[in-house]
Formats: sequence, structure tokens, C-alpha cells
Amino acid sequence: MLTGYGTKTGGPVDLVAYRFTADGTWDRTFGTGGSTVYDRAGLEDRGRDLVVLPDDRTVIVGSTAPSAVAGAPQLNALLVMLEPNGTLDASFGNNGAISVHLGGPSDALFGSTILPGAQKVVAAGYRGASPNTGDEAALIRIDLSKDAKGRRAASGPAGASDGAGRAGARGATR
Repeated sequence: MLTGYGTKTGGPVDLVAYRFTADGTWDRTFGTGGSTVYDRAGLEDRGRDLVVLPDDRTVIVGSTAPSAVAGAPQLNALLVMLEPNGTLDASFGNNGAISVHLGGPSDALFGSTILPGAQKVVAAGYRGASPNTGDEAALIRIDLSKDAKGRRAASGPAGASDGAGRAGARGATR
């Protein structure tokens, strides 16, 4: 598996994901024609890291532009869950994705790992800060078990969420 971002039209970038077979051949059965593209409302979306779960679903972490509204944060942290076939897992977050405002003007996630038991993923990134104070490290724990509503969601200490109240984060100065 591979994730990143790009554009075909010269406009905002979109998160992309690709899968390869054991011999290194591009798997054209994955997603649509061999790739998955995530575009949240025509805004900037970036894939930075991923983990493949034991059930072959994939958690991708990165960043997304939360809004085109003036004065809104420039970037929020992003979590995307893909089914084994490359489609969004609609039972995770908001139709397969969660945007998390960590409190800074530009927040992003850059690394992820599966915790023992394969029911939680931890993602690491930063909460953007002013040039004078520097960025702050951030961790998010993603709980892959189903909650009372039957949806998989991210969770953590008190923090901002995607509006569904399902994600939180805490920063620490680096």
C-alpha cells in the first residue's frame, strides 16, 4: 500500500492510495482502476502515512482543509478508513473519514501504528502554532471497535472533533 496526494487538474490536491501485489505489480482491482482518491469538498487533502489492519482494512492519516471560509484553520488532521477493496469504510467517522481540529492554524498527522490487540491505532502529528512559539506534538488514539451506534470512531482525551464528538487530541510541546 502507498498513500500520498496529487492533482490531475492543477487545483487543490487530493489524498490518493494505491495497492501493489506481492510481486510489486500495481493492483488495478483496488479502488477505481487501481487507486482510491479522497476529495473532501474540493479542498486540500493529503495522505501522509497508513497502516494495514489484520482484517485488511487500511487507516490513512494526513491532513485536510476544513473549510474555504475566511478565518478558518488552514489544515485539520485527517483520518480515513478504507475497506480491503479500496472503498471508504462508511461505518468509520463521517462516511469513512474524520477531520480533527487540534487547535492550531495548520494541524496534521504524519505517522501511525497499530497497538497490540489490533483494536486501536495511534497517530502522531502536530498542532500548528505561530512562528514564534513553534508547533506542538499531538497524538490521537483511534478506537476500531464499534461504539453503541455501531460506528467505528476515533477517541482520545478532551479535544476538538469532526462535529460528531468522536475524536479528541492532546498536544505536548516538542
